[in-house]
Amino acid sequence: MGNMDLTDNVYDFQEFSKYLLSIFNKGFQLLFSVIIPIGFTSYYPSLIYLRFSSTNLILSLLTIPVSILFFVVSWKIWHIALRHYSSSGQ
Repeated sequence: MGNMDLTDNVYDFQEFSKYLLSIFNKGFQLLFSVIIPIGFTSYYPSLIYLRFSSTNLILSLLTIPVSILFFVVSWKIWHIALRHYSSSGQ
């Protein structure tokens, strides 16, 4: 019960996506925009509707390539993990 697994961490990050990035300090904004790009899935696209500007439009349009890039990186990590996996069963 004391150990947190990866699933718990994923759900915790999903909870962060419910809040505006602007309530976090600059370090967390950078983390959620660049390192773990949950800001690109929820915050930046919503800015088009909240406050239209050309910067918001550019960030929102970047959502597609950032999502594709993040998917490709995740896919490659998944396949690396599969190559190193060994079953403990029969």
